[in-house]
Amino acid sequence: NKKVVLLYINNSGGTPALETSIGTPSTTTRSITWATPVDSTIDPATGSEIVVSDLTATSFLVTYKENTTNHLKTVIVTYNTGNDTVSFGTPSSVAAATVGGVIRVARDTNSSAGADGYKTIIAYTKGTNVHARVLTINNSTNAITFGNETAALNTNAVSSTNPVFDVAHYGL
Repeated sequence: NKKVVLLYINNSGGTPALETSIGTPSTTTRSITWATPVDSTIDPATGSEIVVSDLTATSFLVTYKENTTNHLKTVIVTYNTGNDTVSFGTPSSVAAATVGGVIRVARDTNSSAGADGYKTIIAYTKGTNVHARVLTINNSTNAITFGNETAALNTNAVSSTNPVFDVAHYGL
């Protein structure tokens, strides 16, 4: 049974909340049947990006800008195939300072088999720079270890509040 997980910001209650819904695709009708949405306690900023990077067939990394602090957070979300439920881990702080609205994530697909864990790079705007951090995610415990934050571009390289950039991995 193939499933898809939809993540979105629901702001209908006045306070933004990250929600998920599990979908079951049908190849015969070419449609998706959606389960009842599940609310999380995660507080993303309305209008900012939510970036998803899959780790395994049942877990993925979600990176988002937090609503109350404008800091960059990341959380591991796990899908339980036995009962079609989604659970959220504990959010971790990627950047404990105000970040912009542009976030990019790339996972090194070759790192999943290694003992060191999944290697992922997160790039984001902060002030007039693009910053980046490498994360290592433990294969068995989902614990996240953060590398140092580095400025990926020179000071004042970002002249727009929504610059266009992307990130790709090259054997982290």
